[in-house]
Amino acid sequence: FLNGDTYFIQHLPEKRNVTPIAIHGTFQVHQATVAKIHRFREARLFFDDAAYYSHGRKFISYTPKLPAWLAKWDPLSEPGRGNPRKQMVFHFEAIHYQLGQMRWGFALAMALNRTLILPRFTCLLDNSWYPMMGGWPGFRFTGPFHCPADHVLNFEKMQQYIGQPLYREHSFLENARTPAASRGPPRVVLLEGNAELPVGHPTLPKPTQPPVRLPVNASSAQVQAILGGLPDAVLHFDSIVGVFGAFSNQKEQSAFEESLKRVTTLWCCVDSLTARELRQKFPPGHIYYDPFWDRPHIDRFGRTQNVPWKFLVGEKDLSF
Repeated sequence: FLNGDTYFIQHLPEKRNVTPIAIHGTFQVHQATVAKIHRFREARLFFDDAAYYSHGRKFISYTPKLPAWLAKWDPLSEPGRGNPRKQMVFHFEAIHYQLGQMRWGFALAMALNRTLILPRFTCLLDNSWYPMMGGWPGFRFTGPFHCPADHVLNFEKMQQYIGQPLYREHSFLENARTPAASRGPPRVVLLEGNAELPVGHPTLPKPTQPPVRLPVNASSAQVQAILGGLPDAVLHFDSIVGVFGAFSNQKEQSAFEESLKRVTTLWCCVDSLTARELRQKFPPGHIYYDPFWDRPHIDRFGRTQNVPWKFLVGEKDLSF
């Protein structure tokens, strides 16, 4: 009998090779029922009606990449990384690196009127309601773990600003209820100059057609001209890093940025000492993830962000 932490966060059934009898959707923070539903969809434990799977749309998928340093992550042996205050910096760097890829994914999905298969996110710290610095007492993580998408995204805002037709959970193409026509060999898209052989989606049949080439930092007009007429159910990017530049229409680009900056959730929370180290007032202690972390911009609360990105607590500029 598992709660939301032991099943969705710690993944105890996988680690101990047991089948759970019951799963309680607890330990889900900052959001309502829609996020709990998404968790169960990710685990293929939610019974949607047939229209959810057979909605007549084609898909964009990609293989998410992680920062190179994460492959060597060892918080117990590296100085400072065993300290949750230090881990927080690396946690945000890892999440933002993944959000940058999702940003390109949604841009492609909108330009091509396809549905994005969300990535399976990797976290370093847990999320909570109070300043525990990323780990419930007694359950401190010592390495990266797969976290539910609601640890990173706010699914109430996703429905409001993106719309359910434009995204599906990371396990959607693995679900037996997804029509076979959507689970055939994908068409792989590679960037021009990439000499690597196409790999394809990890759970779909191997590609049977040659890959399509796309310029680096392609505009929406280039994306539509090259990929818009392809009939394949799934266009898969072995790497999506650097694939999209901007929408050709500035109004579309502005609308895209205004929508996407609002769909991330908050991470809770820094403690008072960490807030002082960040030169931020305390409380509050929560910090919002930012999909535009790698460029100067005005964030969702009207605050100026430059490069490097600055940790800002709450919804106002509380720096001192």
